[in-house]
Amino acid sequence: MIGQHLPRRYHTAFGGTSGTMRPVGLPGGDKDGSLRTELAFFVVERSGGWLVRADGFVYGPYASFILALHGAVHEAQAAGDCGFASLVLVQSSGGQPYEAAWTYGRDPYPFADAP
Repeated sequence: MIGQHLPRRYHTAFGGTSGTMRPVGLPGGDKDGSLRTELAFFVVERSGGWLVRADGFVYGPYASFILALHGAVHEAQAAGDCGFASLVLVQSSGGQPYEAAWTYGRDPYPFADAP
């Protein structure tokens, strides 16, 4: 289920402005045709554990990738409930593009295998 539905890939650096927020039209469009702000939650590995980064905020550290992923999905769900077009992005390995692992409004919340 994770990462199998969106071919979108993201390249980003975490210094300065990360470019994680941008206005987008939602798939299928809002009823009024308005734009919403996309907010991406990046799951990243750093010395000392896993982190979740989103628009200048850092969550964690988490002891494992799966805990960080669940934390990112929880925060993305909350952001989506507040009106953001939110998604969670992960890397398959260092230096590879980020891929969407979870998208608000498309993927189930919470995960069936939540810890």
